[in-house]
Amino acid sequence: MTAGTTWTTGIGPRCWTRLISAGMVITAFWWAATAPGVPRFNVVIITLDTTRADRLSPYGFMDVPMPALDRLAREGVVFDRATSVAPLTLPAHTSLFTGLSAGARRP
Repeated sequence: MTAGTTWTTGIGPRCWTRLISAGMVITAFWWAATAPGVPRFNVVIITLDTTRADRLSPYGFMDVPMPALDRLAREGVVFDRATSVAPLTLPAHTSLFTGLSAGARRP
């Protein structure tokens, strides 16, 4: 067993965070798709973890071809200024999909 893994599963804490984040995203999309009487919108939210904007072609980086990302940026919306409520993935995504601030709890 390596350092930072749990004895029962062998999965490290970073992996658990990513699994929980993915589960939250899937749950949010499932809930939105199955809720009765809720209007449907054609929205795709793409988040990239630990990616610098200056290494993406829509922001001027041309060393690596990114045709799919270029097309998506050309046909969609690219934000030049975006901030996060938290420097960590899990609280940032939780806030993004719930509308609550990073430390808020539901009543």
